[in-house]
Amino acid sequence: MAKEEKTETDEAAEAAPAKPAVTMIHVRFSADGSVNEIGERPTSLTPQDWFNRLSDKAGTKFQPLSGGRGIFRLPPEEVEALKTMTAN
Repeated sequence: MAKEEKTETDEAAEAAPAKPAVTMIHVRFSADGSVNEIGERPTSLTPQDWFNRLSDKAGTKFQPLSGGRGIFRLPPEEVEALKTMTAN
């Protein structure tokens, strides 16, 4: 059997890191239900404000978890758009 040779395109594809298909934003809630910690938060927003924005614009992509936690699963482009949008 002949050994397959790799082309330059194959090597470039292997060397380039793959873009994530989804960004997972972890949320941790306090006992009173307010947001204590949340990932991907713009510095201009409080954790609660960032959670509210995500809930308003992408609430269907939130999954509650046990232990006062939850997760948003969003495409990276959508996360960036939500980060840069102005508050309504």
